[in-house]
Amino acid sequence: ALFVLICFTFGLLARLSFAGRMRDWTENSIKSVYPAYDYYKATLENEIKSRRDGAPVRQAVLVRQPVGWQPGVLIQEYETGEKVVFLPLSPKTTDGTVLVVSAEDVQLINKTDADLNKALLSQGEGLL
Repeated sequence: ALFVLICFTFGLLARLSFAGRMRDWTENSIKSVYPAYDYYKATLENEIKSRRDGAPVRQAVLVRQPVGWQPGVLIQEYETGEKVVFLPLSPKTTDGTVLVVSAEDVQLINKTDADLNKALLSQGEGLL
């Protein structure tokens, strides 16, 4: 609760010019002590933005790879049958690879992108 109160106070003060410089100094200090700060900040900002904007629910898929099937998210389908998929890393699910693959290399699973993220954060438990 104290952390949330501090963040809220800094958010209000950030509207002032000196407070912006103070916020930058504080963020840089946190980054020097906690290197993963940028990742968690970006993840939280994306989550807030997606909830506010009503981000579309995307279909989770399995994509054929040389060593097996890799979980991913279906981003777009073309009339030619090719599909654009995002293959997230685990546990940093905001990082990954974008591939264009043929339809036969994609298998739909009964999960959403949120379900997939939850499974990847728990090292694949509950994926299938």
